[in-house]
Amino acid sequence: MGFDIDIDRDLAELVINRALDLGAEYAEARMESVRSNSLLMKNGNPEISGFERRSGMSIRAFIQGSL
Repeated sequence: MGFDIDIDRDLAELVINRALDLGAEYAEARMESVRSNSLLMKNGNPEISGFERRSGMSIRAFIQGSL
C-alpha cells in the first residue's frame, strides 16, 4: 500500500515548516510510494519472482539564493 494521506500531509508540513524555521525562503516536500512485481524466466521456466515496495521523500529548499 502507499502512504496514508494524513500522515503524508503531517510529515510534509513538519519538514517544510522546519526548513522555513531554519531560514529557508521556500521549501517543498514530495512523497512517492512504488510497488512492483517481477518474474524471471529461463527457457520458458519460471526461475525467480519478486515483490518490491519503495517509499521516499524529497525535500527542496531555497536558502540564501541557492536551491
